[in-house]
Amino acid sequence: MYNLSREQNNSRIFLQTAHAGIADICCDAPLLSDYYYGFAAAVDNFGQCELHFRSADRCSILNIDADKQAFENRELIRFNNIGLDALNKASLSLAGYILINPGSTTPIGQNQVAGLRTYMAEFISNIEMKASDAKKMMDTFDEIVTAVNTNGEQGFLTYLQTKTAQLQAFRQSPSRGTEENIPVWKLAAIAVFLGLGIYGIIRCFVRGKNCGAVYSKAEYAGLTAAAIVASFC
Repeated sequence: MYNLSREQNNSRIFLQTAHAGIADICCDAPLLSDYYYGFAAAVDNFGQCELHFRSADRCSILNIDADKQAFENRELIRFNNIGLDALNKASLSLAGYILINPGSTTPIGQNQVAGLRTYMAEFISNIEMKASDAKKMMDTFDEIVTAVNTNGEQGFLTYLQTKTAQLQAFRQSPSRGTEENIPVWKLAAIAVFLGLGIYGIIRCFVRGKNCGAVYSKAEYAGLTAAAIVASFC
């Protein structure tokens, strides 16, 4: 029986979680769906890159197994480059979507998202993670809500582009955005997944669609964001 490596197993867990919510969030927007899948692929490869980095770093610190260290260093570069390529393609899909669907600048009223923050806070509180990490996730959620409350759907799409560009810049930097307990590259990725869940909700409100699955969209987004933290810690 073939056993998955640590990197492969963590990748499987993350992608299963990320792909579970795609139909509910982007089912009627092909370019947005392409962006979602491409972005998830990028994050998956960035996560695997960091797992290889940690393995190489341990070998270096302990001064053991130079061959393994060299292999892990090659793999971390390879996975980071694959992730950057996927992210670039995802960015093009997002730009194409925005060109066709620029979105309204009408702010989304507080009453339309009332209760959603409390729901998300309770949902995140039940995810196994450090309290400081949970707070960063909620701070990101609040940041997204502020964007839509200020400039509506268009404000969110601008926010999404900004976070995507930030992630690209982080991953191209010498440190690859690995500072802090939740590295800044993860926070940028978390912002996108949480945001897409909220965007699914916004599209319900703006376009008068059936919003019966509002909280399931938020749950998928929260679970995917948490999976980034858990799978690639």
